[in-house]
Amino acid sequence: MVQVRGWEGTSYLIINASTGDIHSLLGIPIISKDLKRFAVASIDLEAGYVPNRIAIYQFIDNSIKKECFKDYTASGPSGVKWINNTVITFVENFSKNGG
Repeated sequence: MVQVRGWEGTSYLIINASTGDIHSLLGIPIISKDLKRFAVASIDLEAGYVPNRIAIYQFIDNSIKKECFKDYTASGPSGVKWINNTVITFVENFSKNGG
């Protein structure tokens, strides 16, 4: 994994050493207990440089597949934790000025 820092945000690249495939993520991947999935949350309630999003990815046959995601407009996710192999929990944060 490579961290990419820009003037107005950070992203992360996962590079497959076997295939050279590159996947860009908006947050640090939080890996499930069975090592088959990972979750990524991004939040920027003030400036809006990155989407307020949570996404779940799955490792399949030496590749990565996005299983699902949810975008937020007036709130954003943080503090992602895996409860078990298929369930996550996270905190929904709201802007101090109400959105």
